[in-house]
Amino acid sequence: MGRSGIAKRVFSPPLSVRKIPGIGEVTERALRALRIETVEQLAAQPLEKLERVFGQWGTALYRKRAAATPTNFIIDAEPKSISHNHTFGEDTDDTVALTAMLSHLSQKACKRLREAGLATRTLTLTIRYTGFDTYTRAKTLGEPTQLDADIFAVLQKLFHANRNHRRKIRLLGVSLAA
Repeated sequence: MGRSGIAKRVFSPPLSVRKIPGIGEVTERALRALRIETVEQLAAQPLEKLERVFGQWGTALYRKRAAATPTNFIIDAEPKSISHNHTFGEDTDDTVALTAMLSHLSQKACKRLREAGLATRTLTLTIRYTGFDTYTRAKTLGEPTQLDADIFAVLQKLFHANRNHRRKIRLLGVSLAA
């Protein structure tokens, strides 16, 4: 109680459903369409409604929301990594197309990195060939960066140093970590 004899109430702002581990952009949009934007609003939903709308994922949401109350909810720290990948419609060995896709993936990851207010030190390239053989190669920088040109240059070096020119590529991926 305060000096006036009136109990003080601690106010905590509503917690966004996006803070629940496992809820990404797509699920957040679907929940928002149902006018569910906070953990408290999700907690008020009956299991039957969540299962009807989301199927099996509705059951998982119901369990997650039960654990995600402001008193026992632990918000994840920043993301451990940001990644993007692309699976080609047809496996390819076209260097121009592969370099363009690598640039595109790098730009998307860099944009998300900056939006999150993060910088990266460890850059990882994933190459999946025809036959699903998958190789990852990483480079750790001396200093963190969020500059597109620096990040793309490292990813491009990793790609050219590790690409098997005799094989077609099915998937390219990039990952940026702190």
